[in-house]
Amino acid sequence: MKPRGRSSLYLPGENERELWTRASGGAWEKAKGAPVASETVYAIECLLMDSVPFWAVAPQDGKLDISGVSSLKWESLGITEASEGRSVLHWKVGQIENRVLVGSAGLVPDGPNAEWLAFMPQSFEISPRLQIIPDGEIAVWKELGRYVAAFSREKRLVHFSVLSARELSRSAAQEIGELALSLEIQGLMNKPVGVRVWTDASSEFTAALKCEIAAPVRLEPRPAPVLPEDACDIFPPEVERARRSRLQKRQRTHIALALAAAYTVFFTAWAGWLTWREHKLESNKAVLEQKRPALEELVALKSRWQALESATNADLYPVELFQRIVSLLPDEGIRLKEFQLEHDKLIVSGEASTVGHAMKFKSDLTGSDGLRGFAWIFPQPTILDDNRASFRAEGSTNQEGGVDEAK
Repeated sequence: MKPRGRSSLYLPGENERELWTRASGGAWEKAKGAPVASETVYAIECLLMDSVPFWAVAPQDGKLDISGVSSLKWESLGITEASEGRSVLHWKVGQIENRVLVGSAGLVPDGPNAEWLAFMPQSFEISPRLQIIPDGEIAVWKELGRYVAAFSREKRLVHFSVLSARELSRSAAQEIGELALSLEIQGLMNKPVGVRVWTDASSEFTAALKCEIAAPVRLEPRPAPVLPEDACDIFPPEVERARRSRLQKRQRTHIALALAAAYTVFFTAWAGWLTWREHKLESNKAVLEQKRPALEELVALKSRWQALESATNADLYPVELFQRIVSLLPDEGIRLKEFQLEHDKLIVSGEASTVGHAMKFKSDLTGSDGLRGFAWIFPQPTILDDNRASFRAEGSTNQEGGVDEAK
């Protein structure tokens, strides 16, 4: 992840972390306040890193896969990249013919840094790459209570190490001298031409270190940090997993809030519709209550009219109905035995000389235009012993519309 666009650095000072911000001229200066994760490059202290410089031989075509070689180097040391984040960083230091000197650093596998997970940075860098060390020299500084020695070749960082010594003494000077000799024997660095001590140190230490290195030792303030040109690929897997977990949690929260909002809108609309429906029913009920007296008067009037209908409707006069039925009788073969009119029911029964005469009378009765106001029930005639047929028909009027309506 490229940090060059970030506006602040959060790096390890001598005893605690320090916030540095970019000034108007582009340089970095120490600042006060709390860092903002989205705007800050988090510098990983040397104590949490291992440094492994090595030579890589380029193939005959000259195309060297430094990343692949670095991965193989760290895998041989037991460090394998996880599926999330990246634990190893490498950079090119220099080249002699087909041999390329590579500096590399990896996170120590001792578990996550609690401050990373609390701060959740979006960009990382390793602290020794933020210091410009003169070509061929060694720099010594204090970082969160521990002393660090870093080595330069061709003005680039080639190696760094946290000293086991807890104070700058003769034993610390001896340890730095042994580190420089080891790098020189491996061909990773030439004999140092000087040492920069960027922290408080006694004259006893500087004198011992000058003897060990056989080069000038300068005691001076630690310079301001400088971001390297090449990007830093390190992104702790624990931070990446935590970041993805937070993102997924945030997405689930957004989905839950969206569903809750949808439910709220739905139930609000439903409640509004129910309120409108209740209001509509109450309004209709008020209208019905207002018109109830007139409706009751109409019902009473209808009842009175139906009571008088038999006396006022000529189609329901007994004499008229009897005359209409008699007109359907043939000259012979049918004899009426009963004619009865009770309210909405008309009963006609009799005897026919044959079944055929009875069925002919049934057809004439149910098909008569003058008797269409009745719905007829005319069961199958009963055959008597002398082959005569006894019949009985029952007609009912439509009480809602009367005979006139049926016609």
